[in-house]
Amino acid sequence: MRSSSRAALRAALAFWLLFIFLAGCIPGLEGGSTEGWRVLSLLSQGEQIESITEVRTVRHCGVIVEQKSVSCIAGTASELALSTQAGTGISLGLEVELEAGVSNALGLNRESGESLALVTPPDGKIFNYIITTQYRVISGEALATNLTGAEQKLIYNFQASCTLQIEAVEESTCTSLPTPVPTSATPQIGAQATSSAAPQPGALMDEGNAYYQQAQYDLALEKYSQAIAADPTSAIAFNQRGNTYRKLANDGAAVSDYTRAIELAPTDFERATYLNNRGAAYRDIGEYEVALQDLSLAISLNPNFSSAYENRASAYEKLGQLDKVIPDLTSYITLVPNSPGAFFQRGLAYAALENHPAAIQDFNQAIVLDPENSVAYHSRGLSFLALENFTQALNDCNLAISVDPDYAQAYFSRGTVYLQLGDVLSAISNFTDSIDKGFGGPEVYRSRGAGYLATQNFRAALEDYNTAVTLSPNNHDGYLGRGITYFNLSDFAPAIQDFNRALELAPQETSIYYYRGAAFASSGQLEPALADLFHFLEVEPNSPLRPQVESLIVQIQESLATPTAP
Repeated sequence: MRSSSRAALRAALAFWLLFIFLAGCIPGLEGGSTEGWRVLSLLSQGEQIESITEVRTVRHCGVIVEQKSVSCIAGTASELALSTQAGTGISLGLEVELEAGVSNALGLNRESGESLALVTPPDGKIFNYIITTQYRVISGEALATNLTGAEQKLIYNFQASCTLQIEAVEESTCTSLPTPVPTSATPQIGAQATSSAAPQPGALMDEGNAYYQQAQYDLALEKYSQAIAADPTSAIAFNQRGNTYRKLANDGAAVSDYTRAIELAPTDFERATYLNNRGAAYRDIGEYEVALQDLSLAISLNPNFSSAYENRASAYEKLGQLDKVIPDLTSYITLVPNSPGAFFQRGLAYAALENHPAAIQDFNQAIVLDPENSVAYHSRGLSFLALENFTQALNDCNLAISVDPDYAQAYFSRGTVYLQLGDVLSAISNFTDSIDKGFGGPEVYRSRGAGYLATQNFRAALEDYNTAVTLSPNNHDGYLGRGITYFNLSDFAPAIQDFNRALELAPQETSIYYYRGAAFASSGQLEPALADLFHFLEVEPNSPLRPQVESLIVQIQESLATPTAP
């Protein structure tokens, strides 16, 4: 092939290869000593919902009235837990400081909580209140520095808010009156001066409940155990100790206690509560099928048990049965119509099933109920992006970032939208912000690499694709993008090698034959080039690339027919 013909062919190929790749590029949407650490910023933020159902008893037997209230407080520093990547716990206080921006982002400067006053039953009656406490937990990664200036990523969990709901109230009659405890300090005749009345199970339960509400779970566990020792037939005591074991991440012990509570439950309503709690514990340890059995039985015993629907939806989600998640969340929303978390979770299920219009409706409602939920804005934006409504997608990414300026993944999504809108420089800037704020997975580097390709900054593109391939060696898009980058740098051997690897990983991606054929042609391997290009036309006869491919074939055939200069 004469040098002038080869140069013209390479120039044409470089232009078309880059143009076609970028025109079809849609980035994937893929997640020591602790003394003196200071948390500087939040790198990522997620959300989860946890519900604990318990039974609280109010008695009005004779002259004794036990008026109770239930409360939950969230948003205080004591509810922020930090750990290193290795899992080492870090306590707050003198060891860890929080910058003001972190405190504001987490909500540490504003307490949130709720209290319920439980109605006193009529004289001679007992009310058993079945109450669900729902906690919204925010977790993610934070950036911290120590006194020497070294930086480290920490994992944080913060209990951001809680709500209380009475699921059911059971009424029963007092079967016996408690024995009055003498109030006089005068010793009784015949009694030892050092003796004292043994604590009653009810009093021990009250102490345990108080410790539980204050998150002093070790002390609560001790009191509930004493209550069980005093009355081994108390289903409520076993249930409360099971709740405490769950708080202490001892789900095996929790299951055992819930099982005993189920066996001792005097009524179906109580049994449903304990089945729901055991089902949630089974779910947490990955026993999803067993969890579904418990939760389904709880719902059959109490069809209006909102917490059981919520927990069963969570178990179905863990099993990937999203078609069953949606009906359970719908039942939950019917019973608890003002739950932003339920609308958000159902929206995620709809989005995963690619029913984006329904997902957007649910995200809308979640945002109405919780306008500061940056994750809901971002999720709605992703659904708009899937529907190619780029204007709305960009608006939602902007809203997510305005609520949480450190929301790294929202910057990546906004960069993706900008790339779709052709604003390549804004896309690159947002991908860089995403990486700087801690969300720097292979998809981000591939996307920024595509942006650099579009601006013909091939060296920067090559660096990003190298990183993407290192982070995700089995993703064909990284090899394809790097191969096109090598091609534009006239480095054809590694380009062909990357196209080969991309085809190994994704043989169904027939467009790679076009790219490899172009690289073969530019490197002077004309027969392999023709083989790839003809194969491409055979498997993609209606491809919009057909005119370019046919033109390239003609150029190669003309080059083959041209005598080589001596």
